Amino acid sequence: PPHFQEVKDFCEERNVALVVVGSEQLLSNGLADALRSAGTAVVGPSKAAAELCTSAEFARSFTQRHGVVMEPIVDQPAPQPAGASASVIAVCDGAGGLALLPAAVQETKQSWSQDQGAVSLGAFAPSPLMNADALAKVEAEILRPIVKGLITEGRPYVGVLQVELVLKPSGPRAVSFRSCISDPAAQAALPLLEGDLLEVFLACAEGTLSGKCFHVRPETSVVAVVMASGGYPGNFKTGFMISGIDRALCVPGAHVFHGSTLREDNVSVPNEEGTKKLRRSASAFGLQRTAAHHFTTCGGRVLTVAAAGRGLNEARERAYVGVRAITFADAWYLPEIAVTATRPFTNTFDDELGERSDSLRPCVKAGHEFTYLDAGVDHAAIEAAVHSFQPLLRRTMVSSTGGTGGNDAVEGECSARTSKFAKSCSVGDLLNDGRTMLISASSTVGTKLHVATLMKRHDTIGIDLVALCANDIAARGARPLFFQQQICTGKLDAHQAMQLAKGASDGCVEASCSLLASDVAELPGVFAEGGSDLTGFAVGAVDPAAMLP
Repeated sequence: PPHFQEVKDFCEERNVALVVVGSEQLLSNGLADALRSAGTAVVGPSKAAAELCTSAEFARSFTQRHGVVMEPIVDQPAPQPAGASASVIAVCDGAGGLALLPAAVQETKQSWSQDQGAVSLGAFAPSPLMNADALAKVEAEILRPIVKGLITEGRPYVGVLQVELVLKPSGPRAVSFRSCISDPAAQAALPLLEGDLLEVFLACAEGTLSGKCFHVRPETSVVAVVMASGGYPGNFKTGFMISGIDRALCVPGAHVFHGSTLREDNVSVPNEEGTKKLRRSASAFGLQRTAAHHFTTCGGRVLTVAAAGRGLNEARERAYVGVRAITFADAWYLPEIAVTATRPFTNTFDDELGERSDSLRPCVKAGHEFTYLDAGVDHAAIEAAVHSFQPLLRRTMVSSTGGTGGNDAVEGECSARTSKFAKSCSVGDLLNDGRTMLISASSTVGTKLHVATLMKRHDTIGIDLVALCANDIAARGARPLFFQQQICTGKLDAHQAMQLAKGASDGCVEASCSLLASDVAELPGVFAEGGSDLTGFAVGAVDPAAMLP
């Protein structure tokens, strides 16, 4: 198509070394062929090779010719909810080289009509349904014959190849093939990777993939949740402002993949963000900071929030914390991704499509046991936020022992005693000699916090709170030893909480004291919308003989 000339000109003007095509539609239109003809290295199959993924009829006839067994398609008299499916992902270089991701992905799909088919709304990896032996069987009996067959027929496959499988007692069988890396299955797999993804993609484009392999993070799971426009996959509206992406990225292990978003300067995000990600190591996938831009919805599957954790439970909690941090009009998502890893997903929502934007939100079912989350207290979000504060706490522990060369002038025995306290955190040890007195101070910030909320700037409030407490202690001739703050809010804003914790950490470094904790409490119904409170407590040490009145 004529518009490919603009892509080729762009690559030439910017000296683009590698293009990874993520859209199956563009591949079927021949984008990879156009770029290769212009001398640009490409990860993405030719139009002829992509027919394996874009034409079910061709895929079935091709696999029959090359001895690959595909699962027969049985027409259902009525639309049926699609169950969990397992997929494997490989990268092929067109010369026989193949690198298989050593972890299967399990998707959650949902059907609403026979014409639309099943829609993927989330995924998790690794799937417990496939072990190393099953993966090896897929590689030997499905992937290798397909790669060899495509070369034999003069349409070598260069790019990412996904195989969706149905698991039978006799072994896995292929259901369909996909060539994109922008779907939920790939988005659940990518954060698992460890190492340099760019190196693998370059070898793929150059035909030198033989001998290279993927490595995954040990004891790590990933859960990916799609956030969709209300009404999807049917009729839906677009153009709604998206907020909270920066807050979602504060969740440990969280990644946000753009699906159908538009930046305020009318640049569609997926291509640009995909290019940025490919220039990073796989371990850093999705950590883009987007706070400087404003985004609106422009399609059905708007965003995918994927989170890595130590096991499926932790990954799932983190993913949904990220999802709940993001808002846009009519947003909906399935609340049960990876709840039961080995059981197909069952539709629990209303059948009235006209009410789908409401009914597809998490709902209370018969026999449901009420939880803190039902009451508006998100323990998973709180734990994730407090966990993300830990580096800010650790940096202050050094200052309290004198390691940072702070401005505090306390020396001699008192300095030795406070260092001992900072290391052992034992009040008893500090007071054993009977010559040290502890002094405490507490304070809060009211009007300043209200102003900071209006200005959306909370990074200096923590410093003010530390100063108020530390100054009260210093006024008695004592040295501040440690500080603790408590954030109370009606609904946790992870980004705001991180700014408050960073401010307290900066203040403790200046005061040469330790930040022991920055705790968070959600109190639904106590504050007005957007309201919060911040209190601080500090303890200092002084020799009674040197204490000021």
